Amino acid sequence: MRVLVLLITTLFIATSFVAQKGKDGIKTINSTTIVNEFTVLINDVNTNDNQLTLSQTTLNDNNRFNNVLSPGDLILIIQLQGASVDAAAEPWTGNGIYGLPLSPQWGAITNYNNCGNYEYAEIASINSTSVITLRCGLKYNYTAAGKVQIVRVPRY
Repeated sequence: MRVLVLLITTLFIATSFVAQKGKDGIKTINSTTIVNEFTVLINDVNTNDNQLTLSQTTLNDNNRFNNVLSPGDLILIIQLQGASVDAAAEPWTGNGIYGLPLSPQWGAITNYNNCGNYEYAEIASINSTSVITLRCGLKYNYTAAGKVQIVRVPRY
């Protein structure tokens, strides 16, 4: 029993020193409140990379957080564009019924090209005004031309 109490106490103390829950304070949120800040990825990154080059690293231009981006902060990395679609197939061949295309291949996704990839990551360090290091390597590849956003996630 004594060992169990000691174990629980040790776990509680250890997590209270490293946990970041509530680090951004208390905030009242309504339907028009914007709670995050974002920037964009400048260079492509690959699986297992842990450094990102961004357009800027403060992620607090609108003072939505108590401080600029710092170690321990949480970010969302998400690629929103870049998929390739079949635009070569002629959509209006023949007599379309009610204006619908007759070529079922037209507009079909031929390659996702990392579009739709996303993951959460924790900041290990801010190396400069444009480079950050993550605590762990990335799970996915990201292509900068695909409009990759880096979104700072608040912890209220």
